[in-house]
Amino acid sequence: MSVRSGKNYNECPSWKYGLDHVKKETVEKCIKNVGKKFDDHPLSFLTESDIKLEIASSLRDEEKNDNVQEVRLEKKDVTKYKEGYIQRMVNSKLVSYVHTEVNVGENGEDSHIDIGIFRNHVEGVINDGTKRFKADCLEHALEIKFIKNQDNVGIDHFEDETEKFLDRLDPSTQKYLIVFSNKNALSEGKRSKKGKKAKRTLEKKAEEIGFEFYNFYPKT
Repeated sequence: MSVRSGKNYNECPSWKYGLDHVKKETVEKCIKNVGKKFDDHPLSFLTESDIKLEIASSLRDEEKNDNVQEVRLEKKDVTKYKEGYIQRMVNSKLVSYVHTEVNVGENGEDSHIDIGIFRNHVEGVINDGTKRFKADCLEHALEIKFIKNQDNVGIDHFEDETEKFLDRLDPSTQKYLIVFSNKNALSEGKRSKKGKKAKRTLEKKAEEIGFEFYNFYPKT
């Protein structure tokens, strides 16, 4: 089962980097397909990493081109013995638009996005091997939550994700919060009242902030 809500909050209709390299409908199709696999074969997903891998692989199968057309990376504070390797990175291509654990935003912020889909134009810095990209380089940003054995799930369980959506991602980036749970923690369980309240709050935040919200769990 899935629940989705939210609006497309693209504030730049003529966005300079170009929109719709991977269409929103395509991303949603991949999400729903993995949600169905989770429903049909829940034992195939032992960790959150399994889910990320499945969604990222599905998205890569949908890519239009082989690599990002333009990549600009600035070198910062490179250790001397790494100089040659870092220069190779700067001069190489980004051969896929879809990546996991994408580091975005200002230096010092913990803003790793679970799955990011880049635009055709990517800018960022390499700080002694650490790659950080400008937030507006992402066309889509997906945050994954895998709730395994918890019954007592409140809205605080999702604060990191909603904070990224609100404060650290560009308004033009399409955002998704995808919750997978073994026990339907947002509607059932020993303390279902708290879970249902969290679900209602997430749906409200999806409308206010502007992200798509999905909730998948095995049906019994």
